[in-house]
Amino acid sequence: MHEKWRKFWRENNTNAYDPKGKGKPYYCLEMFSYPSGASLHMGHYFNFAPSDTHARFKRMCGFNVFQPMGFDAFGLPAENHALKTDTTPWENTEKNMKIMRRQLEELGGMYDWDYTLATCTPEYYKWTQWLFVKLFKAGLAYQADAPVNWCDKCKTVLANEQVVGGACERCDTVVERRNMKQWFFKITDYAEKLLDGIDKLDWPNKTKVMQRNWIGKSEGASIEFPFVGEGTPQTLQVFTTRPDTLPCVTFIAVASDAQSKREDDKNGRFTGKYVINPFNGEKIPVWEADYILANYGTGAIMGVPKHDERDAEFAAKYKIPVKDEPLLKPAQWKKFGKTTTNYRLHDWSVGRQRYWGAPIPIIYCPEHGAVPVPETDLPVLLPKLKDFKPRGAAPLANDPKFVNTKCPICGKPSKRECDTMDTFVCSSWYYLRYPFAKRNDVPFEKTAPVVNKYIGGAEHACMHLLYARFITKFLHDQKLITFDEPFPSLVHQGMILAKDGTKMSKSKGNTVAPDDYVNKYGSDILRLFLMFGFKYTEGGPWNEDTLKTITKFTERVEKVASGSFVDKATPDLLYVQANSIKSVREDLENFSFNTAVARCMELLNAIEKTPTKESVETLVLLLAPMLPHLCEEFWEMLGHTPSIFNQPYPKENEKHLTRAEVEIAVQINSKIVGRITIPSDAHEHAVTKLCAEFLAGKTVTKTVYIKNRLINFIV
Repeated sequence: MHEKWRKFWRENNTNAYDPKGKGKPYYCLEMFSYPSGASLHMGHYFNFAPSDTHARFKRMCGFNVFQPMGFDAFGLPAENHALKTDTTPWENTEKNMKIMRRQLEELGGMYDWDYTLATCTPEYYKWTQWLFVKLFKAGLAYQADAPVNWCDKCKTVLANEQVVGGACERCDTVVERRNMKQWFFKITDYAEKLLDGIDKLDWPNKTKVMQRNWIGKSEGASIEFPFVGEGTPQTLQVFTTRPDTLPCVTFIAVASDAQSKREDDKNGRFTGKYVINPFNGEKIPVWEADYILANYGTGAIMGVPKHDERDAEFAAKYKIPVKDEPLLKPAQWKKFGKTTTNYRLHDWSVGRQRYWGAPIPIIYCPEHGAVPVPETDLPVLLPKLKDFKPRGAAPLANDPKFVNTKCPICGKPSKRECDTMDTFVCSSWYYLRYPFAKRNDVPFEKTAPVVNKYIGGAEHACMHLLYARFITKFLHDQKLITFDEPFPSLVHQGMILAKDGTKMSKSKGNTVAPDDYVNKYGSDILRLFLMFGFKYTEGGPWNEDTLKTITKFTERVEKVASGSFVDKATPDLLYVQANSIKSVREDLENFSFNTAVARCMELLNAIEKTPTKESVETLVLLLAPMLPHLCEEFWEMLGHTPSIFNQPYPKENEKHLTRAEVEIAVQINSKIVGRITIPSDAHEHAVTKLCAEFLAGKTVTKTVYIKNRLINFIV
């Protein structure tokens, strides 16, 4: 039955997007997936199924909904999977994308596949390279010798945001600090703009706090500490947010060159060097310390154990003295320090020494240096290498046909850049490409639409989401688009956990394969189970028991859709129906899917007592975004022409939102003695009169009336 309706949708272009269609435009976008594994996992389904429900709901509410889907197909996960399975990244990725598309279609996703994209295709990465050239020409893409984060297992440089607790966020290998010539995007030029834009975003507060903290604006002072002895640099520059504590300094801590330990270990080593405190002339030892971040400030801090907990722990471990001296006033410390604004944010390292990525469009000429590939010569095609194993240097350097070229300025023999781009560059602008995926002449137009609702995991708070904001602000400054924030409204889905509450992982053998449940129950049952069994923004442990509840519920809906009807709805049914419509509309708007399903269950209970055709139709329409295949079938059962998604979503009749009469409990001394039916607008005096039979021979000393719920007489 599910395939019947998917075939109908394909043949009738039910899910086709018309940019000039009726209704207010609504761009609903889910973060696309990596086709690095064999298939989508349950976490993908928990993202895609409920968000598709939201998109279908908005369509039935009259919006012209655009909901595309694509694949984040470059990068280490896909390359490593190919190495592990002894295949090639392009073959493996193509195969996996076909599997994932099949799964997404089975899920009932309202995707127009004419607008799909894959970041590994030349049609896409041509424009990623175009973006790089734009940044280069604007002075925001540059190459420099700099300390970088090196993962020896992945054999590549990592951006600061990809280092978690001193380790690679992909493989958990402890990261080394190495000096390398590396490509960067100057995201620091946008630090203040990125901060200023956060307040206007409709995002989860936790995510906004994470971005503020990652950007890390600090007001403080830069202080020069002269070195002691000859043959050393003249001064050591230190940034501090507490220049008033200058008299209490007992050591200087600098970032370790190796940083072989995780950042929270508080390990250190005395360098054998000393500096002079410019305030009091005291000789201060210089230590290397693992808790100092090389990419924050100057990579050196004042050790003030009296006023900083981390400094105190370090001092206690290495028996460094603690000083308690009067603090300085601004007029005093400003003699020694220069007022400075500092950011934790450092420039985005975008070069990768791996194969499966977009080639960086730079040519090295012996006369003109680094020259961008002319936009008319893009894309720089990624060759299909047979040997792409990571060696610590870019695999593309082993392909002479790729490397050797001519300078676009002077025509002299030159060399291509062999590093590829971080895949976060590909995903930093993909939302702009979707509406123009059929176009080859431009990446997007200035009239590109903003994403109205963006859905995806909170783990991308300080990577993808930050990078996309930076690129969007750059493109806005270049007058290439009309807005400066990519995702004004954001929703994070929670995480589906294993039965014991731990994270699902293949290594633990506790993952749940969606295909097994789709084959057994059908994708609609799985959709509704995911929406009813978990709060969308929280997730929770896997529990299959709810699948039985959902199966029985859909069977009951089918029974009333195929059964006989009464002519007139009761006041009780009209009341439940109106309130169900109102609540479900609010819930689907706000991603409260579990309560929306519960409201539909309440309506079904009321319908089963006195089923009218109108009430059953209302229930099926309410459920349609959640159960797309089944509700098409139920709609046909009710004698209607498909597609149900061309119907308007139900609206409540306000006059039925309150009951004309209600039943309340009658209590005497807080114990229920009976129930009475009263007009819903009745006052306490009238209700008391109706309770006369319960009060015969009793003296009432106090009355407590809770409107339309109960009346309690104290006797």
